[in-house]
Amino acid sequence: MPEEMYDKVVSKLTGHLGVPADQVHPDVTFQDLDVDSLALAELLVIVETELGVKPDLTTQVEVTSLTVGAAARTLEDMVAERRGVARDVT
Repeated sequence: MPEEMYDKVVSKLTGHLGVPADQVHPDVTFQDLDVDSLALAELLVIVETELGVKPDLTTQVEVTSLTVGAAARTLEDMVAERRGVARDVT
């Protein structure tokens, strides 16, 4: 997993959304963290502003069932694609 991106996601969850740091780990879902639709929308705005990518998340159910680790990998892929660079999956 891309550690830098994972750390950014954790930072946004804990710093901006007030999720306790001890509850965040790669396999926890946003739903498990009680991140509601308003908080998700806020997180997406932060991601778009800071990373320059706009995740195409069609339903809240898909997002809330996503793990923090999977979200970090998805964002890393989006950033790499925007830059025209393939992410190293090793």
